[in-house]
Amino acid sequence: MNKIISVFNIGCKVNQYECDCIQSAVEKMGAETSNELTFADIYVVNTCSVTAEAERKSRQIISRIRSINPEADIIITGCAAEKNPKFYEDKGTLIVSGVLNKNQLIENIKNIIQDKPMLFNERKDSKKSYNYMPYENISSYAMLNKTRALVKIQDGCDNFCSYCTIPLLRGKSRSRSISSIVSELEQLRGLTQEVVLTGINLSSYGKDINDNLVNLISIMKDMPFRFRIGSFYLDGIDESLMVALSKLNNFCPHFHLSLQSCSDSVLYDMGRRYNSKTIEEKIRFIKSFYPVSSITADIIVGYPTETESTFQETYDNIKSFGLSSINVFPFSRRENTKAYYLKPLPNDILKERKMKTIELSNVLEKVFLKKMLSEKQKVIFEGKEQNGLFSGYSEYYIRIYSECKKNSATIKPTGLFQDGLKGVEE
Repeated sequence: MNKIISVFNIGCKVNQYECDCIQSAVEKMGAETSNELTFADIYVVNTCSVTAEAERKSRQIISRIRSINPEADIIITGCAAEKNPKFYEDKGTLIVSGVLNKNQLIENIKNIIQDKPMLFNERKDSKKSYNYMPYENISSYAMLNKTRALVKIQDGCDNFCSYCTIPLLRGKSRSRSISSIVSELEQLRGLTQEVVLTGINLSSYGKDINDNLVNLISIMKDMPFRFRIGSFYLDGIDESLMVALSKLNNFCPHFHLSLQSCSDSVLYDMGRRYNSKTIEEKIRFIKSFYPVSSITADIIVGYPTETESTFQETYDNIKSFGLSSINVFPFSRRENTKAYYLKPLPNDILKERKMKTIELSNVLEKVFLKKMLSEKQKVIFEGKEQNGLFSGYSEYYIRIYSECKKNSATIKPTGLFQDGLKGVEE
């Protein structure tokens, strides 16, 4: 009897790319797969440790799986497993691996399906250190649907921001070769309509291999995809990048910026290498190339040194910078980071600042959506909603609802609707 395998992600788009690769590889083996926590014989979970909440979910996943199928084999990988492998080993899991050796993991899944002995000890055979962790090309490409594919081009980070544990778990920044990226893109021809370039720190792409993102983008300019770039650091936004992006046939002008704060003193304490003036200048610079664009950001509230006045500074700057919306995260203490040893703010202050900033984001998003009512939206539709309308995302990453039954179309907005816009085919 064929085994059912669930490949479940807890975490970022890099994690999701890895899950998609694993799931694609398993499907090629002839197994039935799922990316949901439904009944399965084998569960592969890619864990996260970026926040305490993500790590809590990663720990709880074992009991959730056991409640669905007590006899299932469980394979744990990712950042939380890298940080605390013993916790998962003690829970009776079959394999515990960290952030490396995804190809070995795929081979072991194959052996399990074929009732063969496992060939590798994932974690113990991973002789790595921060000073040397090569970029790992996963043998299977990440293609699970015909709408959007993630393509990972970079891993790790050299910044060591005071609150962030990712460099300690994923290692130094390392880049995938352009030839390898292009090879995956060629395999995706005719299989997907949109490609999202993703990584832990895209702005550092190429520094370790004597290359750069501009060269990669220049090679991609005639490929038959709509392109997006994932979360981006400010220091990577310069004229050469913007010129290269402007030459792409189908670039989506949605820029998601990893800001974390808009207060000069808090940014300094976080170890970020810019200030609020730089943020404002970079946003204006983006808009000089793309007057019609979506610019979103990540913001951490309640950093231990954030006072009422510096929180208000962030709040006021967010209002004035012209952002479309923001993702808000309360500060989360992470072991072995500099900020871990700072006295945290009371939880009620974190909750209050989080709610206030989310409310601001809701206002900004509504203002942005109203402004975009006058702009035609190029939409790739993803499916039919319960209300009978079809929905998908435009180049500005706005969710569009329409009666249009085509896979893709230019939509003229007619009004605000749910979490996006409603419109008719142009």
